[in-house]
Amino acid sequence: MSTQALTIEQNKKIPVWLVAVTILFPTAFAMLATSETNVAIPHIAGYFGATLDEANWVITSASNLSCR
Repeated sequence: MSTQALTIEQNKKIPVWLVAVTILFPTAFAMLATSETNVAIPHIAGYFGATLDEANWVITSASNLSCR
C-alpha cells in the first residue's frame, strides 16, 4: 500500500517549465493584442467616425467583456 501511495505522489508532480509556459504564453499574447489595438485606435476611430476617446472606450469595454 505504501508503494502505491508513493506512485500516486510521484504522478502529481508537474514540471516547473510547464507551469512557466502555461503562464507566459497567454500573458505574452494578451500584451501583443493590447499593443496592436493601441496602434490601431486612430484607424478604428476614423473608420467609424468616432473620436479617439469613444474608440478607446469601446475597445476597453470589449476587452473587459472578453476576459469574463
